[in-house]
Amino acid sequence: MSNDSIKWWNDFIGVQADDVIPLKPSVIELQQILFQKSPVITNGIENPSDNDTYWDDLHKFIMKLADDQSISHPISDFTSFVSSLHKISSLLKITNVKDAILLAKRLCPKEPADFFFNTFLFMVSDPLLAINVMFYMNAENIEPWTSQIRYPGQFEKFFDLFVTYLQPTGSQYDDNYIQFRIILSDMIVSLLCDPNIDFLMKERYIENTFVRLLNLVSYTTSDANTVFCRLIIKLFDYYVTIHTRIEDDILVMIQSIYTSSPPSKSSRNMTTEYIYSLCSRGTITHREAAIILTVGNMSIFDIKILYYIGLDNIEARSLVIKYLCEKFVNSKIDCYAIGPLISDLLRRERDKDINEFFKEFITKLFVKISVCGRKSKYVRRVLSICSLLSTYFHDLDDIWTHIESSANSAFLTGKSDFLRDYFKVGKTEKTNESFSKELSLFEKVRPLLKTYPFRQGNHKLYELDQNDGKVRPSKKQSKSTIKELKEMGIPDHLIKFFHITEQVSAISQMASIFEIEDFIDNKRDEVSQIKVRMKRPKLAKFNMDSYELEGRMPIVGQVTMMARNREKIYRFQIDTINKVINLAVEVIVTLKTYDGIIGDVYTLSSELTNLGKFDNKYKLLKERKVLLRKRCEYIQNKYRCKNYKAELVQVFFKQQLSFHEDVQYSSPSSFDTLVREVLSRSSHFKERFKTVSSEVENKSAEDIVLCAQSFIDDIANYLSLKRDSNLQVLDVVLIRLFFENSYYMNKRAQLANYQEYNKTFIVRSYKLSVQPIESLGISTKFIGKRRGMRICDFFRHSEERFPSVESISDKLCPLDINSLLYRVKKELEKRVDQSDIEPIFLGLLVTSPPNNAISAALSLEKFGVINNSTLFADARQLYINCVNMVFRLSNVKQV
Repeated sequence: MSNDSIKWWNDFIGVQADDVIPLKPSVIELQQILFQKSPVITNGIENPSDNDTYWDDLHKFIMKLADDQSISHPISDFTSFVSSLHKISSLLKITNVKDAILLAKRLCPKEPADFFFNTFLFMVSDPLLAINVMFYMNAENIEPWTSQIRYPGQFEKFFDLFVTYLQPTGSQYDDNYIQFRIILSDMIVSLLCDPNIDFLMKERYIENTFVRLLNLVSYTTSDANTVFCRLIIKLFDYYVTIHTRIEDDILVMIQSIYTSSPPSKSSRNMTTEYIYSLCSRGTITHREAAIILTVGNMSIFDIKILYYIGLDNIEARSLVIKYLCEKFVNSKIDCYAIGPLISDLLRRERDKDINEFFKEFITKLFVKISVCGRKSKYVRRVLSICSLLSTYFHDLDDIWTHIESSANSAFLTGKSDFLRDYFKVGKTEKTNESFSKELSLFEKVRPLLKTYPFRQGNHKLYELDQNDGKVRPSKKQSKSTIKELKEMGIPDHLIKFFHITEQVSAISQMASIFEIEDFIDNKRDEVSQIKVRMKRPKLAKFNMDSYELEGRMPIVGQVTMMARNREKIYRFQIDTINKVINLAVEVIVTLKTYDGIIGDVYTLSSELTNLGKFDNKYKLLKERKVLLRKRCEYIQNKYRCKNYKAELVQVFFKQQLSFHEDVQYSSPSSFDTLVREVLSRSSHFKERFKTVSSEVENKSAEDIVLCAQSFIDDIANYLSLKRDSNLQVLDVVLIRLFFENSYYMNKRAQLANYQEYNKTFIVRSYKLSVQPIESLGISTKFIGKRRGMRICDFFRHSEERFPSVESISDKLCPLDINSLLYRVKKELEKRVDQSDIEPIFLGLLVTSPPNNAISAALSLEKFGVINNSTLFADARQLYINCVNMVFRLSNVKQV
């Protein structure tokens, strides 16, 4: 044994001397050392039943890790064994990508199952390094990763495990963490766009990732947002090639790509150019592109792209000219660049809409110029507009004639002598007939002069109402309205909650009061609900016997801090709602005092939202809530006991209390996890559990029950349980674990099969969901006044909050699917007549169909009788009947 090996080993076990020949430690001592020094070995071998077994397992594992079958056994020649450990010391604790890949190649089984997402992660023990390894192996197509990720169900598992990291972070995270999210995003997008990886409802995974990347672009302050934007574009390009949804979905996604990058973001130019490129590809029309780009603020670069769109297409040109005219009037800086662009667009082919709009725009613009001249307001802007009009529009004959006639009309109203410097004015016969009418309307309605002739916040001109000839005011209050409300004596803090109109009757004012009173009642109900939650908080329940002694106090501390933080959040919410309620009461008192005003309940609601949205203290409380939860999870994982057998015995008797005798069922819980750990780790059950799981899909319901019974007898002996204990709890858990394990092991698992039939079911469900609600045959008593509503709108937007069956796709065991269906049916029985249950259930099914509706129905037909409860049977048959109404199960070809 070399001196280097001796020195390394002594340092490894914490001995100071460099020349002491190592002695073989006890198993407990070695386990303690490896727990600190080598997560690879710690997670590579299971807890032994005796010392000799441990040394044998350790020897086999090291030979596999070193890829060397000649390594000495630690019992017979420990010093030689230490020398072998020294040679592979870099693999005992992984610190780089190269060693991690070597580890994966040597330890990954031929059928990887969940190796990379379970064993490998614990061995590497560093999420940042683990995702770097996976990214590199994926980019270079290195086995065994490539085979693993293409195995059915593996991408979904990878996605669920890592996608939560794709969320905005605060400034407390360094560049390494941002780089980690960039690599993870790149990897997820690459896998989603890989044609060799196919799975059910791929579009929904893409949409989920799309939304998360949009948030990263919006909230990432560094230049990394450009990288995320590039990934969004790549993902969207792929999505367009496979999407089966309606056209509006595409437009909404393109709109979100654009709005996620405001002009201040480095990614803005990329998004603008990309939207322009979509026009040439035919993905969207030029007009649709123009609509998207004219939402929100624009940089001068965006305006130039918008100009190109207007040049390319006459249908988009009208919209582009309207938007540029609004910017021309209201932007003190950009107007100098926009003026020549508008002039150039007007030289191109023009339709009737463009001509009518621009003439109306010019007339109203000179009304503004006339009023500004008389009031000596916005003088510099007016002079700039006049200069630009005379410079760039004088050679547009028909337009210039209208400009000069409007300028002359403005001049003749007085106090606009400056117009002589730009236009030929002063002739009484050369006037615009519409000018005096527009000026009269302006003085009557008194709109906001600063943004006139456009509505505040958009590029629509003020227009005449077809009924009474009055101008439709902006949704936001004008300065004149605010001034009038102040003169009425309304307090400053209440002014924003009112509108003034001449057509307010006592009835409409009373209706406004009723609406605000309803608002107050709803908010008081919310306060009552929050107070109930404060009195009866849903505290996290921990079985302290499941954790090591040194971890119990930190867990209690974290739970206490979480409770205190939750109480602070509740108190803030109560105080905020009460503030708005008090404001609403003052609004009602004011409405009863003054005539001619209307209260705005929507502004009150916005006030409540803004009080929470912009309060820094509340933001910190919400952020702290997330941080405390994550820290609590970390501490739990760190101090969780490893003796699953002992913990299982403790939890077993508590689990019996949650067993429902009427349906012979208990819901998934931590008890399932403990049973799984015992079955997976114990040499007595490991291979047998794996064998049964792999064959469960081919067994009948009766055979599965018999398998579970044989396991129960052995587990009862293993745990020393008394025969008079309620072992039915174990029966349900075992059957659930058989199916869950089968899903991950079996390529042909029933719930993961029949993908084409599942897609067809979803398409048919959508077609049914847009039919009128009465087509379901629901009683008119239940439908009420909602006749004619689409089925999907009826169930999604109804105040009754119907239960959903969409989460069936999250269940891997027929028992759990049956339980969900039973709960839904039971809820419907409480609320509707018996004759309405089936049509309403059908409506819920087609409104939000599960991803694997056909697979679930076939699985229930085959395995549903595992549970012989009549209550479960009725719910099961209800679901199968409704599925058959959409797609006949008899038409499904068995695979």
